[in-house]
This record gives sequence, structure tokens and C-alpha cells, in this order.
Amino acid sequence: MRILDLGCGDGLLMKQMVDAGAEVVGIDVDENFVAAAAAQGLDARCMDGATMDFKREFDYVFSNATLHWMKADPPAVCRAVHAALRDG
Repeated sequence: MRILDLGCGDGLLMKQMVDAGAEVVGIDVDENFVAAAAAQGLDARCMDGATMDFKREFDYVFSNATLHWMKADPPAVCRAVHAALRDG
């Protein structure tokens, strides 16, 4: 199972998913959060949810208390999330 953690922050919840056996990629716009997650050995990347360019790579997208911060272009975030998900 491959999960995209949209707005992964410092990786706290991402680590729990990894520890449970999931393959997780986390993204966040805050470089300090991404660095904190990466310091734990997590696959964290600095990118914006509206402009991420994943194509059918994930089974699930997880987001905890993040979407309400993505105010610049919510439809673009939804399109990017849809594009990141595999069919099915």
C-alpha cells in the first residue's frame, strides 16, 4: 500500500503509517517540517499540494488538518490529488 501524506508536517503521523507497514511519501511546503521528517528517515519532500506532479502513484492520500491551509487554489489541490491516485 502506497500513501501520500499531504501536509506531512514533521512526520509524526507519517512515521506511524510507515511503522504499520505502509510505504509513505510525505509532502509539505515548510522546509523545516520536511527536514524534521527526513531526519527521522522518512521520504519527505518540499512541494505544494496544488502543484505536485505525481501521476497515478498512490493508493491513498492522507491529510490531517491541512486542506484548510491550502487557500490559494483549492480546485488545483483537488486536481493534483486526483492525478496522484491510482485507478480503482
